Amino acid sequence: MKRAELEHIIRACSAMTGHTQFVVTGNLALLGLGADAPEELITALTADLFCQGDPDATRIITKSLGESTLFDTTFGYCARGVDEAAIILPEGWRERVIPIESSNTAGACGYCLEVHDLAVARLAAHHDDDFTFLLGLLSHRLIDEGTLEARLEATEMSTSLRAECEGRFARLIRALTL
Repeated sequence: MKRAELEHIIRACSAMTGHTQFVVTGNLALLGLGADAPEELITALTADLFCQGDPDATRIITKSLGESTLFDTTFGYCARGVDEAAIILPEGWRERVIPIESSNTAGACGYCLEVHDLAVARLAAHHDDDFTFLLGLLSHRLIDEGTLEARLEATEMSTSLRAECEGRFARLIRALTL
């Protein structure tokens, strides 16, 4: 996805919900990096985002702009409202978001997770494609090992999930050095 397409989604989310601020959580949050976002890491055609503090508006996003909607079939990309409460993020993430706001967003703003915060969320979520995505972040040197370790330490999670995340991170580091 291109940045202009994400800006279009942000504008459409605002029109559908009446909100002007959205948090972009999936791999398309890398579009906040601008030209530094490696193309192979931003191939998704679905933007994951939420309206902070408004789960009903977040659900409207999926119903109105999600997969197989008129929006999706018209433009070839879509939005998915994600459950804010299900995303595990480090303390202070709100201060590190990267805004995407332009004339193309019509007064709305998408706040993209900072790359280390995004990596923590992906380590904790452990979806099928997360390992490949995180390995890409490391291989492109978009994340620093020490910073990611510090962010993991600053993240509230169960002891078992912390151990799982640390194990996943160690496997990523090993895979990078092979």
